Amino acid sequence: SFDNFKVGQLIGKGFMDCVTSWNVSNPQVFQLNGGEDTDPNAV
Repeated sequence: SFDNFKVGQLIGKGFMDCVTSWNVSNPQVFQLNGGEDTDPNAV
């Protein structure tokens, strides 16, 4: 099983590390939606 909270923290930390190291002053976040509602791994 996964600790979804921890996964989210790691994704956020990775994003912030990239923003900082690339000197991005105004980062943009994109949310992608897709997949079938019947497959919880695809949504």
